[in-house]
Amino acid sequence: MKKILVPTDYSELADYAFNLASLVSENDSTEIHSLKVVEAPGETLFDKEGNLLDCTEYDVKPLKEEAKKAEEQMEAWLGNKPGNPHGIVQIGHLTDNILKYVEKHDIDLVVMGTHGATGFKELISGSHTERIVRNAEAPVLTLKCDRSQMKVRNILLPSNFTEHKKQNLQMVKKLQQNTGAAIHLLKVNTERDFCTNHEAMEEMKQFARDHELNNVTYNIYCDKSVEDGIVHYAQENAIDIVAIGTHGRKGISHWLRGSITEDIVNHVYMPILTYKI
Repeated sequence: MKKILVPTDYSELADYAFNLASLVSENDSTEIHSLKVVEAPGETLFDKEGNLLDCTEYDVKPLKEEAKKAEEQMEAWLGNKPGNPHGIVQIGHLTDNILKYVEKHDIDLVVMGTHGATGFKELISGSHTERIVRNAEAPVLTLKCDRSQMKVRNILLPSNFTEHKKQNLQMVKKLQQNTGAAIHLLKVNTERDFCTNHEAMEEMKQFARDHELNNVTYNIYCDKSVEDGIVHYAQENAIDIVAIGTHGRKGISHWLRGSITEDIVNHVYMPILTYKI
């Protein structure tokens, strides 16, 4: 893992994201990039390189002044952070700038805080997080509270395991390598999506062989819905990170269907790693 991006607004939640990035980074040579985007009005124009154009009817002077202030805030914010993080301030549109930065700088992982009722709801709702998760070329690790003291011992990887196409589990395996965590493969059985224990175990074992996974446990959990099963299993088994594959612009893997009540989502306080299948 060479480069991690932490989008920031200098808030407490951004502090949590930075701390988590430091925690999961491979070693001191991992670069942590902190990006602050000064949001520009819709009528603002930019050149192909993303630089602000002055030839518009909109007065860009306040934006430039805000960006200068943001640079000073960035310097102060990074002042007490460990290592030698890179601070970048850009004028633009939050999601677009993050996605372009990930691609341009070959970012390996995005770590970001999410506000409000987070977890699965954020990933499915029409939020900045959803767009970044769906479109970023790198895996995205989201969190909603302080995880600076977290010890990553258990990573939950839920799936239906019926799709035999090989998944890109590189980031999951790197996290395991860096932390020594166990990977919990989880098949949630529901009334509408049921298979026998024997079938589920064979599919999970084949999945582990196909992806050359080590230090793995195989788990079957019955619940009213797949989402409920993931949440309840995570709560009952001291899960530290939930890793979920996505189908790019189609969003969270199709086997995660249906709405999730806010009451359940608010209990998903562990970080969630999304990666493209």
